[in-house]
Amino acid sequence: MLFLATFKILVSIDITIEILDKIRVILLLVKKNIHFMTNKVIITYKQCRAARELLGWKQNDLATKSSISAATIADFERGVRELRVSTLEKLINTFENAGIKFENNSVMYGVGLLKEFEDK
Repeated sequence: MLFLATFKILVSIDITIEILDKIRVILLLVKKNIHFMTNKVIITYKQCRAARELLGWKQNDLATKSSISAATIADFERGVRELRVSTLEKLINTFENAGIKFENNSVMYGVGLLKEFEDK
């Protein structure tokens, strides 16, 4: 009887160690992914509209400069379409190359035009 109880405890401990090891791996992956995500700029559809307005661009101008369809940009700016990561990166790169700076933190979403790009 004592042997059986000891065996059950040992099996239980072994299973617990396996589970804890899997949890550790999952936490490491989550931590890595969070770090990856915090290094990326993500913009809202309102920031997209504001950035375009700061530059004096029409939706067609942005479409041409970013190689993204005008329909996709229009849908995104209306808030009815989520963009793929690759499309979002093209959009952000286009804006940043034109002097736009995005600010996203726990208090605000911001859009600004770097002074060195004014009147260009």
